[in-house]
Amino acid sequence: MNITMINENVLVEVLEEEKDNSGILVPDTHKNSKFGAGKVVSIQEELPVKPGDTVLFDLLLLTSVKFKDKEFKFIKFSDILGYESK
Repeated sequence: MNITMINENVLVEVLEEEKDNSGILVPDTHKNSKFGAGKVVSIQEELPVKPGDTVLFDLLLLTSVKFKDKEFKFIKFSDILGYESK
């Protein structure tokens, strides 16, 4: 996909949720939040994440967009909780 991102936005494709008991402690301020993971599709050149990396984020902070019959999500880089390089 060849979409150019602006303003530290990251375009991700959300991965399927895993239903397991991971034992992660969630603070009270995030009790209503749901966390997810996604594959980076497009970024600005100066960000440390790269296309293909897996990022972790709060699902409530995503903005949905449909492009070429496929659904993607935008998230600000500063809202990414962590990432794993491919």
